[in-house]
Amino acid sequence: MFHRLAPVLSLVAIAPLMQAANGDLTTLVNNGSSANRVDIVYMGDGYTADQQATYATQVNQMNSAMFDAGYFSWKVDPFPRYAKFFNVHRIEVVSAQSGADDPSTNTYVNTALGATYAYQGGSQRTLYINETEANKLLPHNTGKGFVADIRMVTVNASSYGGAAINYAVYSAGYFAATEIAMHEMGHSFGKLEDEYGGIASAFPGAEPDRVNVTKDPTGAKWQRWMGYNDPRTGVVGVYEGGDGYNTGIYHPSADSKMNNLNKAFDPIAKEQFISRIYDFVRPIDAHLDNLGTLTDPTKLWVKSVDAQLFTFEWFVDGTLIAGATGEEFDPSLFGLSAGLHTIKAKVSDLTDMVRDAAILAKMTQEVSWTVNLVAVPEPAAYAGASLAFSALCLIRRRKRARA
Repeated sequence: MFHRLAPVLSLVAIAPLMQAANGDLTTLVNNGSSANRVDIVYMGDGYTADQQATYATQVNQMNSAMFDAGYFSWKVDPFPRYAKFFNVHRIEVVSAQSGADDPSTNTYVNTALGATYAYQGGSQRTLYINETEANKLLPHNTGKGFVADIRMVTVNASSYGGAAINYAVYSAGYFAATEIAMHEMGHSFGKLEDEYGGIASAFPGAEPDRVNVTKDPTGAKWQRWMGYNDPRTGVVGVYEGGDGYNTGIYHPSADSKMNNLNKAFDPIAKEQFISRIYDFVRPIDAHLDNLGTLTDPTKLWVKSVDAQLFTFEWFVDGTLIAGATGEEFDPSLFGLSAGLHTIKAKVSDLTDMVRDAAILAKMTQEVSWTVNLVAVPEPAAYAGASLAFSALCLIRRRKRARA
């Protein structure tokens, strides 16, 4: 039921830390309504009342790493591109004792979420929590008015560990904590499978439903990417091993973060993350009301999630209007005739990280208005042309008169 960690290693506003009770929520990043955003919720386990500043710092470190658009953004792509698609929250969780249970050293501590290594008899580095206790603190269970779309748990522990079921859990004190967290979120949010082996026997199950592993040695599941040479993860092909098994199952890249930490996500994983983001977010946040016919509107408008990311196109009666490339459209600037028109805005994310047609469909949104133009002003460009033409005619008449 849980996912093992990959083998060991081969920007946001920071809210002030205040004394808080278990379940209190602090919003670190608010990019818009939760109805059209991916909401990330962090919880901490094994942090005592005196260690809440450490908890807050480690959450901020992870959040900054996830949306870092700087030199190391390749480690977390595609998330920096979609930073404005996310809201980020921290739930206050105070434990009576610090750390996590570790059966290998006979260490047992009293923590709020019961984090333990070797969870349910798994490997030593399988670090997970008591979901029943965590669920009690979720926003939809505490009257906060939104659902946690991504659930992250930072554990106050320094030994390598993490796992993912419904939560992405990681040891926040480990030097590569953010890498562990991204890998585990690949499982819990991205619905990706491990791409490494370990078990000598062949994979025994049916065809996996995860997009990055298959029993098919032709790799038809990711055929659209086959042969693509990614500078970070190598040529997309068919590589044996995955879901912890050495044989009978295949993954798409020579090396990626679902195989080893400190690597990039491969093209199939990045495409999947984008698909998952668009499961929660539509390109348009708001638009001018279009329920009835608009008479002589001064402008039509849409408000997108991120105006810097999208391409905007405007159509009048099915014809693309050259030069109309922003969130607003003024009918008076394009020489439209009087009468009824259908004007449409098309907002598209044209990233080359997606090749799947079904995903591309989620990344485009259209809105249309019926517009009745009655008092059609003469556009400035046309007025200028008319004035110049009149002046030319006057000059010609004067020349003929002199002749």
